[in-house]
Amino acid sequence: MATIDDLVVAYGHTTFHTRTSEDELDAGPGGYFLSGLLVSPGHRRQGLGTLLTSARIDELRQVTDVIYYRAEPDNQATIDMHSQLGFKEVGGVQRDGRDFTLFCLELSVTG
Repeated sequence: MATIDDLVVAYGHTTFHTRTSEDELDAGPGGYFLSGLLVSPGHRRQGLGTLLTSARIDELRQVTDVIYYRAEPDNQATIDMHSQLGFKEVGGVQRDGRDFTLFCLELSVTG
């Protein structure tokens, strides 16, 4: 979470997904995912998303060697940011009937 003058202006979290049935396989692999990065409109393009994403990567580095995230294919801003941090596209997945692009960061390669 990022705050300015006690006001939350950005937020991001991580999740751990397990895959236990064939129906869930379309949603992607099991493992740690970056999720829910939100930056208030007045604070976008100022580096807060990159800072929060880097902090989440550093936290996950303690528990895993691989991190995933899903992006809507037309969300070029998040795709560009994550690519700059080393994420690579690894395929497509579906969630709730919607198509997403799956990205992966192999920490053993980057860190």
